[in-house]
Amino acid sequence: MKYQDKESKDKVSKLRRRAELAAAEKSLGISDASALSPEKAQQLIRELQVHQIELQTQNEELRRTQQELQESRDNYAELYDVAPVGYFVLDPKGVILEANLTVCGLLGRARGFLIGKPFASFVNEEDGNTLSLHFRQVLETQSEQTCDIRLAKHDGSQIRLRLDSLVLGSKDGSPTVLRTTVSDITKHRHAEEALYASELRYRRLFESTRDGILIVDFDTGKILDVNQYLIDMLGYSHEELLEKCLWEVSPFQDTVLNKNAFAELLLKGYIRYEDLPLETSDGRSIDVEVVSNSHLVCGVTFIQCNIRDITDRKRTEEALKESDKQYHTLFEESIDGVYSVQNDGIITDANPSFCELLGYAGDELIGKDISDLYSDPADRPRFQKEIEKKGFVKDYEVKLRDRDGAGVDCLITSSVLFDDDGSIAGYRGILRDLTAHKALQKQLLQAQKMEAVGTLAGGIAHDFNNLLQVVLGYSELVL
Repeated sequence: MKYQDKESKDKVSKLRRRAELAAAEKSLGISDASALSPEKAQQLIRELQVHQIELQTQNEELRRTQQELQESRDNYAELYDVAPVGYFVLDPKGVILEANLTVCGLLGRARGFLIGKPFASFVNEEDGNTLSLHFRQVLETQSEQTCDIRLAKHDGSQIRLRLDSLVLGSKDGSPTVLRTTVSDITKHRHAEEALYASELRYRRLFESTRDGILIVDFDTGKILDVNQYLIDMLGYSHEELLEKCLWEVSPFQDTVLNKNAFAELLLKGYIRYEDLPLETSDGRSIDVEVVSNSHLVCGVTFIQCNIRDITDRKRTEEALKESDKQYHTLFEESIDGVYSVQNDGIITDANPSFCELLGYAGDELIGKDISDLYSDPADRPRFQKEIEKKGFVKDYEVKLRDRDGAGVDCLITSSVLFDDDGSIAGYRGILRDLTAHKALQKQLLQAQKMEAVGTLAGGIAHDFNNLLQVVLGYSELVL
């Protein structure tokens, strides 16, 4: 603005000098007024009066025009200062000649401080070469140029600016000034960086996830992107999958991921298959789980298909089912009693042999406190102390009580069950009936006693027989 005011003042001074020269020239042609006749003098006076009124009218018009011009300049100055973008006027060396208030606000500096300072002094050192190249290109090409730089504010913080510069006015081919428009793109760049970081995180997740992922065009069904995991899973290259319709690709041709399923997906926006067979490029059959969703991003709808290989999981589940089946068979058919109890002693499971041993029906023992089955209530705390000390017991002898109250001698082999936090959840054990064993032990003891008596009697008879032989021998000698 100051630059433009100075130029206006120069023009006014030039017009003043031209008017003075013109008046001097006209005064030279006027003769002595006393030589004029009254009629001539009267005519001259009327002409001067008319000319004076004309000059007054022109003067009023000029003042009105000047006032309108001043108002226009004031409006322009206000718009210039409060514009949403900053404005610099620089000389060819980059020295600041003018700056609007927006620039002052961006830099946190007063206008008086900025005027006369090299613009480069406010630029981040790393961007100094970028600014120099920018100004050089503007001067050389005489056309508008753009660049992005970082500026240091008064408080030490940095902002990112976009400069749009062009040459204003030239004399004899020499540039007069540069006008530079400054836009604060800090938030925009931060948003771009955040978007880039988000895209980078998504791409890393896309490529590193343990699921195969397809990105499919919502309208055409063509595959737009595919991650490496799916390529490795199916054995097909990018080229064999990209830009192909989903139902045209070999692994999906004969599956429910066909054109009809795609139409259903378009209608519902979601489709899921728990167990779907796919054939790989080398002819192997794999089992997969497929979840497909439609997503609207920036006005564009696309479909994301997540494909998870569940072949190993299915094998594990089948092996687990077989193991459970075998355990259930052993549990149900075992001749020994098998049981499970909680830490508080509540029975949670008992096989038929356990129930039969104690005279109970199938579900009668479930939910019952196992302490009620001990003939001596003090045996239960002793058992718990022993098993919690070692984590297990083997052939622990105890006397239980059947439904009728009769004692049942048993051997218990049991181990502790732990929760995820390491605390004791309960116990699982095997119960063996010692009744027959105890009877056999009693019979064996009786037989051993009888054997001992027989051995003793035989020894006595032998000794008696020896004595008898002696007596008989002496008897013969006497006779």
